[in-house]
Amino acid sequence: VQFTGEGTGPGPRAYQTLTMVGKSRCLNFGGFNGVKACDDAWWLCADVDASMPFDDSPPPQVSSRSLIDDLRARLKVTETINVFEGNDAAFRQHIAACDVEDVRVGDVPKLMREYVATTTTLGLPVRGDDDGDGSTGKNGQGRYRHCDPATMKLKDVGDALTELQGAFIANA
Repeated sequence: VQFTGEGTGPGPRAYQTLTMVGKSRCLNFGGFNGVKACDDAWWLCADVDASMPFDDSPPPQVSSRSLIDDLRARLKVTETINVFEGNDAAFRQHIAACDVEDVRVGDVPKLMREYVATTTTLGLPVRGDDDGDGSTGKNGQGRYRHCDPATMKLKDVGDALTELQGAFIANA
């Protein structure tokens, strides 16, 4: 990918927003570069004749996945980066502030390792034993501690994330 324009172009990042504006332009906003949240915006313009008028008509309805796949093909992107690889503090910072929609399926095993470590450190009841009687209520904190991320239901990721964020706050 070759950048032309002012500055050096956007650096590597994940979790940014890419919005199609018209038929030949996309706005890339924000993201996370592995250390901090990015608060910048960049225009991505398709190779078109500069003398052509700007087309601001709404783009055809396409799925976000097909848009991303098309953009990756145009930019000849062959690999992805994991901005959290080897950076546990950055992952914890991201998880502490994200919504469940921001959690990628590949993040679930690491999220659950954090969940186990944090809920154990806080001494939360095991398997939802809220009252200490040894029963395993299904709504208690710590109830996902023994879940295998490979078999965990996606509908439970949001509850586990909420519990983990609460544990982060309690541990602060």
